[in-house]
Amino acid sequence: MSQNTINLILLKDEFTLYQFPKNTKVPASVLEQDWFTVSKTTDELSIILPSQVPLEGATKKDDQWRCFKVDAQMEFELVGILVRIVTPLKDNKISVFAVSTYDTDYVLVKSDHIEKAYKILGEEPNMNVREGGSVLQ
Repeated sequence: MSQNTINLILLKDEFTLYQFPKNTKVPASVLEQDWFTVSKTTDELSIILPSQVPLEGATKKDDQWRCFKVDAQMEFELVGILVRIVTPLKDNKISVFAVSTYDTDYVLVKSDHIEKAYKILGEEPNMNVREGGSVLQ
């Protein structure tokens, strides 16, 4: 990935964020999915899934999120990638939920702000935004 250009892919799917009590085991149905994130801390278990894959028993649920994927395998030495993405969104009062994996980052935006976010990010210097496919097989 060029140090200067960030390529973003807007995934087609809507996503739901779930919060469970900290002692909850990750449901087997989650682990069978092609795309999911799980974070477990001493306070909670959080799961993000495509909205087409429902989960029961959450203490909190927040749906209607869309997801930008940074289209690059990033090295840990790269700095400022997320800041360059979230700052213009913050400046336009668009909330985000960021998720990082070993290889890349994902930035989730509420669906009702996605058109505005897409436009804002697409107008940023050295940032390319395009629509992508579904994470569901």
